[in-house]
Amino acid sequence: MKAGVYVHPAGHAGGPSSEEPDAPPYGVRFRLAASFDETPFTESERVLLRALKTYGMLLSDCGEIALTFADDRLSTAEWESLGVDARSFADIAPEDFEVVDLGPEIELTFDRVRNP
Repeated sequence: MKAGVYVHPAGHAGGPSSEEPDAPPYGVRFRLAASFDETPFTESERVLLRALKTYGMLLSDCGEIALTFADDRLSTAEWESLGVDARSFADIAPEDFEVVDLGPEIELTFDRVRNP
């Protein structure tokens, strides 16, 4: 992820360190490419993939697993009951997504002032 900047709706940049000019910043909106092949996935997983194709997602963190649905420990409804786990989407690559809207980059200043 891109160092020192973020885009709305993110409110900070965290600790990314990439100096690549095309690296995605926190807050960027991605959408799964319409051409992404859903056939290897279960029906429950395909529902989520179709939502990612239609509505997209916001990049809010960077971690070892690019796309995970594992953290349901504080919920009464659990992904496991649908057959979805932390590794269900591990084979989806960043290249399978397209940037929907980047918006202007906001420089990280650590002043904690929220932008409208």
